[in-house]
Parts: sequence; C-alpha cells; structure tokens
Amino acid sequence: MEDEKNPYKKVAITTGHLLPLILASIIIISLMTCDPGPWGVGLILGLFWWLILPVAIWSLVVFLKSVKMRTGLEKIVFSWGCILIILTGFFIFAPINEEKPCNPDIMAEYCNEHEQEMRELIAYANQSLETGTRMELAFEKGRVSRFYVAAVDDSIWSTHWDPENTDSIIPIVGLDQREYESIRQRLKELECISIEAHTTHEDYATIGFRRVGFGMYSFVIYTRPMTPEEKKRYMDDPMFIPYNDSVVFKYGGGAVGPQAFGSELKEDFMKRHPVE
Repeated sequence: MEDEKNPYKKVAITTGHLLPLILASIIIISLMTCDPGPWGVGLILGLFWWLILPVAIWSLVVFLKSVKMRTGLEKIVFSWGCILIILTGFFIFAPINEEKPCNPDIMAEYCNEHEQEMRELIAYANQSLETGTRMELAFEKGRVSRFYVAAVDDSIWSTHWDPENTDSIIPIVGLDQREYESIRQRLKELECISIEAHTTHEDYATIGFRRVGFGMYSFVIYTRPMTPEEKKRYMDDPMFIPYNDSVVFKYGGGAVGPQAFGSELKEDFMKRHPVE
C-alpha cells in the first residue's frame, strides 16, 4: 500500500521504463537522419559501444517485462518498443535491399569488361595528385561518404566529412575542382564507389567496387605485373584473391559479418581461375 502511495517510487519506476526507450529512440532517429552509411555505422558502434550496448540491453529488458501489458505504463512501453523494433529493422534492412550482390565471379565479370577504364581512372588520379600525397575518396548515395588525404610527409590521414565544403581539403593533395569532379564522374560512370591512390607508390591503387552490408568489395590494381612475393602474400591472406598478374580482389568486413573471403570460396574460385 505504501508503495502505491509513494510518488517518488512511481516516478522512479516510470523513469526506469521510459528512459532507455527515450535514449534508444534518440540513437536510432539520429542514425536515420544523418544516414552515415554502413562504414559510418560501424565507426559509431565501435566508438560508442559503451553507451549503445547498455541502452540496447536495458531497452530489451524493459520491453520483455512489459509484454503482459498489465498496466498502462507497460502498454505504453510495449507499443513504443514495437515501434523501435520496426524502425531498427527498416534502418538495417532497407539499405541492404537496395544493394547489388557481389562475389568473386561478379568481380571477375566486371573486371573483364572494365579493367581498362579503371586503369585510366587510376592514371588520371595519380597524374592529378601532387607528388608524395595520398587520397582516399568515397561517394555513396550521391554524396561524399569518406575523404581522407595526406599531404607530403604527413604521417597520418586528415579527414573531411562535409560534402558541401570539399573546397577546403582538395588543395591539400594538389587537386583542383575540375579534377575532383572528373574523378567523381569517372567513378559514377564505372558504378564504383571509391578510389585510394598513393603517389608515393604509384605501382598500385584500390578501387572500391560494391558495398554489401558492412563489407566492401574492392579491386587492387597494379600498374605492373606483381612480383612472386606479392602474389604469395595475397594468396596467403584470406582478404585477397589474385585474379591475374596485376589485379587482386579484396573483401574487407565491417563491424559485423564476415571479415574476409571464405577459405572454401577462395579455393573454389582459384581452381577455376588459376593465376600463373
């Protein structure tokens, strides 16, 4: 009886039920609003797991305890929880449904048709960049999703996330606006999403091909035949599949899911496409 008459306990119970749902709603709505993409989501989860994980567990416990819906508060919590589950499912699965599939066979078919165009893009990027600089530029959903640059003698990457203000960073690597837009247009025409170029070692560059879930499929393209040591390194690394003497397929996982090509997948592909 005293519990029912104690207003502070009622406030504590109500807060304990609603606070995790409020925090979870803020997190989900913020992610949906800023739309950071799979790579950005992985980064956010990695940096703020200490906050997101407790909120997720707390919300789940509160939601499960409210399933019986015996009180008005439990009905509110249950309804709110259902809405959050629907929003989370939409946030996770809607982008996946828009993605194109990818695997080594798809990459091989694409490479056979577009290897020359990818090489022309790499040559153009290397020619445009100032000697001694590095750049990683990614476009997803029509906007810049990642832009790393390193000027001459820089030991770390600088970062830039604002697609409205790229003018401030492209001069660092010697690009002008025309060259930047040309790289962007060439990537779009190739239906690829990123390029990583290093004028410190112009013998190879990486073209980001497709993203599936949190994973990224890419082409590592050499401007010369690989050495036996380089081929062996790629053969021994599950993230890579050598396709010919100057092209390597790469798969890098994200925050969740596979982190590399499966060993069986790689072995099967290599049997059908042996590299001399």
